[in-house]
Amino acid sequence: MALEVQQGGVHHGRVEKIISFRIGEVKNLPPTPAHDLRSGRDVYVVAALEQEEIFRTPTVERTLNPFYGEDFSFEVPRDFQFLSFYVYDADCFGLSRDVKLGKVGFKYSDLISSNVDMWLPLQPDSAEVQGKIHLQFSVDRDDSRCISIGILECCCLSGCLTNGHSDCYCHVILLYPDATRSEGRRTQVKKKTVDPQFNEFFVFKATDGISLADSIIRVSMWHSSLLSDDIFLGQVNLSPKEMVSGTLYNLWMALGPRHELPSSPHADLGSIRLCVQFKENIIYGSEVYEPLKALLYCSLTMKDFASSPMFLIGQVCQNRNSVANILVNIFLKDGEIEKLVGVLTNYEAKNTSDANTLFRGNSLTTKVIDELMKKVGMSYLQRTLQSIIDEVCAELSSSVLCSGMGYLHVGNIVRLVLLTGLDIFDLEFSCGSAVII
Repeated sequence: MALEVQQGGVHHGRVEKIISFRIGEVKNLPPTPAHDLRSGRDVYVVAALEQEEIFRTPTVERTLNPFYGEDFSFEVPRDFQFLSFYVYDADCFGLSRDVKLGKVGFKYSDLISSNVDMWLPLQPDSAEVQGKIHLQFSVDRDDSRCISIGILECCCLSGCLTNGHSDCYCHVILLYPDATRSEGRRTQVKKKTVDPQFNEFFVFKATDGISLADSIIRVSMWHSSLLSDDIFLGQVNLSPKEMVSGTLYNLWMALGPRHELPSSPHADLGSIRLCVQFKENIIYGSEVYEPLKALLYCSLTMKDFASSPMFLIGQVCQNRNSVANILVNIFLKDGEIEKLVGVLTNYEAKNTSDANTLFRGNSLTTKVIDELMKKVGMSYLQRTLQSIIDEVCAELSSSVLCSGMGYLHVGNIVRLVLLTGLDIFDLEFSCGSAVII
């Protein structure tokens, strides 16, 4: 997001906000339920700004410890409050929506204060909770340890199936004060609806020595999944101590997110390795940089390059990759990249005593050459390998359609390797012209 910065009516530049992150790996995901025939999960990670998806990793199949190593950087298009990373288990059969296994979220205030590079525990997510539930409940007038709960109906629940509906059921549980014991009941499953009608009633009676007033009644809605974990749709908590004995309560209540009791921590959902950086850059007009460009060009003509502004900038800046990237962009645009590389390589060669370490150190010369190779090498790679890659993808697609297996025949692999070698040989001399361009 670019914002104009002005002081006293004078235009000074614009603020550019950039988020960069690396999704490393996920480990120790919960195993699949007993009725799931898969040996692991088919896992992918989604990065979202607020609730808008901005990046998705490939799906790693049949594992509880997927590795990604995916990097992404983008300019923030608007003000935001949260950046979230969601871990999903893909539904390989296409019968229902993918299961959200957990998430990690960052507030805007957290990102601007410090960068993140660590393992983070996955937390349960209830962002998609919606809808209401119609309940009837009362504490018995003659026995204060007995409570009746009626699950009548729900409306506007989240849809978990591909058709936008869910297979819904309600789970009612009496949680005792010590949090070590509980009693549960569940309704029948209502298929393919987001407005289920239940009209089922349950009676709970606290055991001897346990006060019902100190207990909690938790009513939660779920989507029943045949091939993966059931999906949480929302819940409400009822406190018997706030009820008047003998009074029948008939209420519509909004479903809320999942809140665990202090004495019952979340189950271990696994963890994710993330590196997240947030930067705010002020970008000025090109005229502001003209004096700096003049100093950079002056550096190329100085007899003692070690005392030049360009060399000193490369020495004092911690991130030489960024300096090299800027230098390559400037001199490529002006058509002076050969002069820049020539001066840097001559200095490097004259000041390197061991030939084995030439162009292998963390010097400005090495970084500039690396950046230049990235920029000019892309078109060369596209011209050399694009047709081969297209053929591989086309043959893989056809083999999947024919046999269900995405494998190339050995003879085709040999042929494609030979073609790739011939293309590289044919374009050997054009690589030099690509650098000049």
